[in-house]
Amino acid sequence: MRTRRCSRLRLINDRLESLVGEGQASLVNRLDRAFHAEIFRACGNESLVWTIDKVKSSFPIYALWREPGRLVVSVAEHRALIEALEACDAEAAMRAQRAHLDNGLEATIAYLRHAAE
Repeated sequence: MRTRRCSRLRLINDRLESLVGEGQASLVNRLDRAFHAEIFRACGNESLVWTIDKVKSSFPIYALWREPGRLVVSVAEHRALIEALEACDAEAAMRAQRAHLDNGLEATIAYLRHAAE
């Protein structure tokens, strides 16, 4: 991935890290979406970018960020993904993204279970 794009990813992720403990779920959500959109745009498939945006828009925005410690974990997962992309290591990038998706899904489900109780 191009250095400029990875630099933008790092800037977004650093901003996310600065929000740990700040309780700004709406801003965190916007930055997280920007982080992922930057990666999706790199694929050059606008239909995919549009579809992912619509899917992400359908999720309750606060669910993921209300799980204690999730932002810290997410920032670390983003960092691992950025490092893999900078190294042009597709396998490591896939593993990092898969772990990030799996952990995000688990955190969302955990929040929704607690909210339903």
